[in-house]
Amino acid sequence: MELKKLQENGITVLKVAGQLTSSTSPALEKAINEILETEKNLILDFAELEFLASSGIRVILSTQKKINSKNGALVIRNVKKVVMDVFEMTGLREFLNVFSGNRQILGLE
Repeated sequence: MELKKLQENGITVLKVAGQLTSSTSPALEKAINEILETEKNLILDFAELEFLASSGIRVILSTQKKINSKNGALVIRNVKKVVMDVFEMTGLREFLNVFSGNRQILGLE
């Protein structure tokens, strides 16, 4: 898994590439926790995420809980079908701001 942090319009974007598994999710959790020390909003960009295991889901849910406590917002964008299927099968799409692309974020799809 590879992580790349950047800023877009004053909001931190964390790009996640590769596979989010039990062996890689601690690195994601650490990166997110470092961001949330100073930020309350976060965009996770999953354009290059190929696989999402249950340990990755745990990190995402933990992140959502922390951001909720700060009255912030978590957006997960550019989600590929294989990963979106995981969110849909687990019912998490109902509780998370998960989007397949910018057109969906803007309500154009």
